[in-house]
Amino acid sequence: MNSIRPVIKDIFGASAEVKSFTPVSGGSISGSYFAEINNGKSLFIKKNRIGPENLFKCERNGLAALKSSGARVPEVYKVFIDAGHQYIIMQYIERTSQSKSSDYNFGKELAELHAKDAGDKYGFHENNYIGANRQFNDYSSSWVSFFGNMRLGHQLKLAQSNNYLTDHEVSLFFSLIEKLESFIPEDKPSLIHGDLWGGNYINSAEGCYLIDPAVYLGSREADIAMTELFGGFSNDFYKGYNDVFPLDRGYRERKDIYNLYHILNHLNLFGLSYKNQALSIAKRYVL
Repeated sequence: MNSIRPVIKDIFGASAEVKSFTPVSGGSISGSYFAEINNGKSLFIKKNRIGPENLFKCERNGLAALKSSGARVPEVYKVFIDAGHQYIIMQYIERTSQSKSSDYNFGKELAELHAKDAGDKYGFHENNYIGANRQFNDYSSSWVSFFGNMRLGHQLKLAQSNNYLTDHEVSLFFSLIEKLESFIPEDKPSLIHGDLWGGNYINSAEGCYLIDPAVYLGSREADIAMTELFGGFSNDFYKGYNDVFPLDRGYRERKDIYNLYHILNHLNLFGLSYKNQALSIAKRYVL
């Protein structure tokens, strides 16, 4: 990590020195480190190979979009490339224990983010990443069209190229895409986190910080569905959310369609163990 030391001086001044680097858990994609410097600041640093290209630039831009809409996110100090690796240096957030009130407040804050006016198009100004896979964000005036093409359609093409699905199975998923307008409404655009599972927020003394976003303008229901994919957040979180911006009654009937995107992405990232789950969802809506 010697390449970090001169960058730290560029950010915090010539007298800034790194006191320690400690590897920490930080996901399956990048190496992650906790760093202390002599001015009292604590930093979180991620390191990856050059590919996926611009991974950390997209992360920085996603965090900036969330911050500009009022969400609490870590400060990003620097994104840079050195010696065949890309790095992101950001504020280290100290975790605290969750409570009923912290979960409730997190739900309220997410609802406030989703409720803000986000324009009339779906997508984002750049393509970014969902895990290590590219997430395409070409703007569309239709949520059904955007989700069908940019989300489900892209993952299906990727699964085909990975030889994870037969032609018959692919046709089943495309039948669902053709019928999407029967299952999901043309919801208004919200700025959404895009990958909101339990590992992508940090509870702190100041409140909950959003991290590792895959942001775009889409239906807020896609964000809430993701919170339920791996066991769900607490009841207090959902109460806080619904007290500010109640979910439509039909959400529960269509949440698995939104999560199909993430299951297909997991299929493409991690292999065939996710195939039956994806097929089960498609069959429920199409057959």
